[in-house]
Amino acid sequence: MVSVRYLFVVLLAPVLVFWMPEAVWCGDYEDAFREGAASYRARDFGEAVEKFEEAVKVAVTGQERAKAQLQIGESYRLMRDYGKARDAYRKVYESGEATSKQKVEARLGAVLAYRKEERYKEARQEYIEGLKLEDILRFIREELKRSVALTYSLEGEYGEAIDKYRELLGGENIFPVNRAIALNGLGDCYRNEKKYDEARRSYGEVLEIGSIHVRFKVRALLGLGGCYAEEGRFEEAREEYNGVLDLEGINDNDRAEALIAAGEAYAEEGKVVPAKKEFGKVLGLENVSRSFLRNAKKNIEALEE
Repeated sequence: MVSVRYLFVVLLAPVLVFWMPEAVWCGDYEDAFREGAASYRARDFGEAVEKFEEAVKVAVTGQERAKAQLQIGESYRLMRDYGKARDAYRKVYESGEATSKQKVEARLGAVLAYRKEERYKEARQEYIEGLKLEDILRFIREELKRSVALTYSLEGEYGEAIDKYRELLGGENIFPVNRAIALNGLGDCYRNEKKYDEARRSYGEVLEIGSIHVRFKVRALLGLGGCYAEEGRFEEAREEYNGVLDLEGINDNDRAEALIAAGEAYAEEGKVVPAKKEFGKVLGLENVSRSFLRNAKKNIEALEE
């Protein structure tokens, strides 16, 4: 008679051989990815790359590999090793196993790497390739379209950028955030071409959008002020800058940017005392970036010479 123990070994052992490694690999993947994420948060990007590469090796599914590969790209990008970052992103969007969302994220990562090197044509091509994906979310498709316009703007090709922004804005039911960003971008392009009336119309439309973050309205008001300042209409410029300070939900960096702009408008008119007062207000802010503090101090010193 065959023993129960013998039957268990003969019949189930092959199953265990194939089942156990996957369970082990799954645990190994999660451990490696978790360690990589911890190193990434600690900004030890070299260590993060090593851990995420371990995760890639033991990943069970293509989506797991893509997830870890994306983080390798992000780590290299933050290390400013843009070539290796793009190689990592390329492995994701050329993979037949990554999701459309992961492929778009990889394209966007590659774009950031190109933009850091001011390689805007290559960046634009990545956006265009992303638009070819059929099952991406409408919000992401809008984001890719406005990003194409941005690359033209960064190259100084404002006419092309204006056409792309207007093409996007001519669509129906655009998400408010994408509409706000596109309108601000369009305003910037018109402003760079010194078409101030068109620029003001674009910035003004941003202020009419209801459900958007206050930062977009800050940008619009600063843009409006900039238009007036460039035309020598400094009092009207200051009205727009003061409008920033009246918004609810702004932070100290927003306040600093508006105060410095207002101070510069006074300085352009030769009004030293009120200019120094505006710059001085920046020095009294608590949670402001050092770049704004340096700018304010530099402006005060220049007025005292």
